[in-house]
Amino acid sequence: MLKILIGPNGFGKTTALRNQMAQLIESGIDSKEILFLESEILVLDEMKDTTDKTFAMEYIISELLENEDTIEKQEIYSDSVDEVINNNKERFNNMLDEVISLNGQSRSGDVINVSNNKEYKKLVKINSNDIKNKLGSGQRMQFILSLVKNSSKTHIFLDEPEKHSHPSLLNFTAQLIRDLAANKNVYIATHSPKLIEMLDFNISDIEIYNDPMFSGFKQISLTQAVNTLPADLNLLDLGEKSRTYYNVNQLEKNIKEIHLRDFMEAIFSKKVYIVEGINDELFLKKVLIENSRQYEDYFIFRCFGKQHFLPFINIFTNLGLDVVVVFDEDNINNTTHQKINRELANYNHYKFIPNIELEISYTGNKSNTVDYLNYLDNNQFGARYNI
Repeated sequence: MLKILIGPNGFGKTTALRNQMAQLIESGIDSKEILFLESEILVLDEMKDTTDKTFAMEYIISELLENEDTIEKQEIYSDSVDEVINNNKERFNNMLDEVISLNGQSRSGDVINVSNNKEYKKLVKINSNDIKNKLGSGQRMQFILSLVKNSSKTHIFLDEPEKHSHPSLLNFTAQLIRDLAANKNVYIATHSPKLIEMLDFNISDIEIYNDPMFSGFKQISLTQAVNTLPADLNLLDLGEKSRTYYNVNQLEKNIKEIHLRDFMEAIFSKKVYIVEGINDELFLKKVLIENSRQYEDYFIFRCFGKQHFLPFINIFTNLGLDVVVVFDEDNINNTTHQKINRELANYNHYKFIPNIELEISYTGNKSNTVDYLNYLDNNQFGARYNI
């Protein structure tokens, strides 16, 4: 199982991870079955000689070294320590009673008690030479994830596992997470759409934290998204491929197989321009640059046909994103196009009449991207268009 939490810094992802961990413990999951890797983890500190759980590398290695014999001996040692503690309670109580009585106070409980969370210090020494001198920070984190993969822990929490990694190494990090999720319950909080693109996940398992005024997370509802056709438009009026965008299972398949990279970039953005194809995207980029808006937090999302717009408009608006729809009017005698046009006009939009190529006076072959780019380069549109 893999659950993915996304959202800007300070919007509650880490808190949500901790809350989910607490809920597991409350439901009866033993805390020993849970491992939480912090985003602020200091990877070189992982090689310190301690089994404190904040230093996961040695903690996990110690666990991997355990066998029935060492566990049995730990239990014998633990029982022996408990017996010594119980036999010496009064000794320490008497010491405190003597001191605390000097100011008229009395002891409220035993000075020492048996611990249910014993720690065994310095069970193993990690040779830091290779790890410190031959691995970068990202590779050290990947080594920790490799240890986690072999750990007996069943619930793994990873806060920004992509941290420290160059994008070219994310495929290895993603493979480790895929391996973990095949046999364990994995929860990750991430700022990396590229990492998510490399994972196997269900869209329903993405939690989005992007609204400080909303005490919780948002989810992508594909069921709601596919029920967006105008009432006067029959599904059979659409082409065979377009109909797949109005079926839950097929829409998820389309997102993962056709749109995944763009879809993840879009839901990480604040503003999404939804366009039909490459010519619209190239024109919009040109206009944004000419109007000095190229540095805004936006993404241009291509749907490959305006028949596919409505499910994505629903998804992005429900996530609180600012959506702008850019489309061609097309043939006014085509009733299907006109019904969709009327529906798209309900949103913040720009409509080219009759299409983008004719409106901007491009007379070349619309499929010739090189000629189209040359035309855009040789003309200015910013004064007329500020979409």
